[in-house]
Amino acid sequence: MTAPKVLEFRSQPDLFSGSQSNTERLPNGNTLVNWSDIQSGAMFNPIVLVEARPDGSATWQLSIHSDRNRIERYWGYPVNMIAGEEPAEPTVFSTN
Repeated sequence: MTAPKVLEFRSQPDLFSGSQSNTERLPNGNTLVNWSDIQSGAMFNPIVLVEARPDGSATWQLSIHSDRNRIERYWGYPVNMIAGEEPAEPTVFSTN
């Protein structure tokens, strides 16, 4: 049996998660990549969520880390709203 590679996304530095991770293709063609149980040897490992473009580059990345508490998350899912609010276009903030 063979499986075709449809996307390769590698974070910098490389991340490895042995469990509790997922990917999901988004309607815009990008892919949501979730690392929830990162194996790094640290006592409190971060969780990382990335939206990757088809060319393998990142649109955005969220990394959550705590020095005191272990943060648990099993899967990452895209959402358009949290509490029934009206959807809005994203706002771009400039630091210039």
